[in-house]
Amino acid sequence: MITLYHYSLPFEKIFRSASAGFAHREGLIITYADPVLGLFSAEAAPLPGFSTESFSEIKTKAQTAARNFHTLLKREPDLPLFNSFLEDLNSYPSLQFAFSSITLSLLISKKKAPEWFATRFSPAKTVQINDVIGVMQPDEFHRSMTNSIKLGFKTIKVKCPYPFGELPPLLRYYSQKYPDLRFRLDANQSWPDHALDEFPELFEHIPIEYVEEPNNSMKSGVWPPGLPVAFDESIGNLDELKGVLAEDPDCFVVIKPSLYGNIFALSETILRYRSMGSKVIFSTLLESAVGRNTILLLATTLGDSDLAHGLNTGKLFKKDLLPPDHTFTDSPAVACDPINFKIPVPDDPRLKTLITIY
Repeated sequence: MITLYHYSLPFEKIFRSASAGFAHREGLIITYADPVLGLFSAEAAPLPGFSTESFSEIKTKAQTAARNFHTLLKREPDLPLFNSFLEDLNSYPSLQFAFSSITLSLLISKKKAPEWFATRFSPAKTVQINDVIGVMQPDEFHRSMTNSIKLGFKTIKVKCPYPFGELPPLLRYYSQKYPDLRFRLDANQSWPDHALDEFPELFEHIPIEYVEEPNNSMKSGVWPPGLPVAFDESIGNLDELKGVLAEDPDCFVVIKPSLYGNIFALSETILRYRSMGSKVIFSTLLESAVGRNTILLLATTLGDSDLAHGLNTGKLFKKDLLPPDHTFTDSPAVACDPINFKIPVPDDPRLKTLITIY
């Protein structure tokens, strides 16, 4: 049995993208009840301004896809058959992400996980998580940074538009006081070309792990010396990801899996070019705890184990869809056991049933 649910989670504060503000996060929860293995859940939640498809589009397509998936499951399918089903959803990456998530969970439970998965984990693994601090006045910045440090975060992503203002001396103060801290600067493509030349001197002796998306002309391998760069939203699909990984083996890559769709195709791409997951960071698209748990699994098996991953976005919601012990909100590290991995099925009165397929 497959059931589709519609959720709407209120943000603690209005979430603002480059184009609009949002009071709620909308998405679909897809559950599958296996007669032997029990319940499985996954999430499809395109984000306006980031995703290529809209929520209204996937809400319609998901019902047809769920029926096809239900028919497929009656055949005891193997991975090639699952991939064939997923290819029909190429225009709906968020649905590909959800159905491939359920597929992977099923294969894990049946001890039929893909070879890349079966050979890339220890029985349990701890994934580091970074915190995020937005654009703030100095007093508010101090409060946020102090709170992050008290919670135990060692890697902190800081929103860093141009001009830099007081940010360099603020970061220098905290790096000197707490030598274990590392920072990531999220430029959000706001830096002019001359800022790239200013960076080495202004941020000298500050442990900057990388600058995310310095400007809107991102190209591999053309950055000034001393400027570690991370690609994120400038990569729009798997082909573009392949191009970046092939051309620049030293760059950092931030991956939001639901923008890429098929988990299996994404894993093949990463392992082809970064077999050890070097400088591959996984991040959310502001999914609920259901989607974040899938991304946690991918960070565990495909991401860089020496780097923190962007999973602490549950703190943006007033209340999540899963109990607190499954949200890892404000946790600087979380253990993941891939061998026994299974996402809990949410039991929340805010979930509205769209359709049930028997």
